[in-house]
Amino acid sequence: GYSAGGGGAGGMRTGSFSPDSGTTYTVTVGGGGNGGLGYPGGGQPGNSGSNSAFGSVTCSGGGGGGGYNYVAGSNGGSGGGSGADLYNAGAAGNGTSGQGSAGGQASVAYGMGGGGGGAGAAGANGPATFASNGASGGNGLANAITGSSVTYAGGGGGSAYITGGYNNGSGGTGGGGGGNA
Repeated sequence: GYSAGGGGAGGMRTGSFSPDSGTTYTVTVGGGGNGGLGYPGGGQPGNSGSNSAFGSVTCSGGGGGGGYNYVAGSNGGSGGGSGADLYNAGAAGNGTSGQGSAGGQASVAYGMGGGGGGAGAAGANGPATFASNGASGGNGLANAITGSSVTYAGGGGGSAYITGGYNNGSGGTGGGGGGNA
């Protein structure tokens, strides 16, 4: 098939912080990367997400997924999965140390896109069997900042174009979306 990679999750950092009384802290909420476009969607790579910040502490936006014309996934907080056709595959995007994981590598054998990386795990590589689902996105990380454990920063699933339709991969736990057509 002619399949695209999933978008990587935005970077996630954990730790303790003691705010100064009377100090205003600027909070910027960024985002994960968009998945690339598969066939017949045009093959363009997905856009990378914008960075997040809490005061001077920053996290990188997620890397965009590669398009079906064997475009590489982009680097980011977590890396985007790569895209592939039947003969070539792009390279998966890398995650940022301490923030996320790498995207998955697309499969050349059947042109299956790789999953986007998550905060807790790398995106799955594209399957090397025909008529399989696309690769799953990497799982996120659980954190109890709200008082109960919630999983954040899952990667997006890769797409898998099979003649007559799509078997797109599922997103990782923590908010990752499914694969794009």
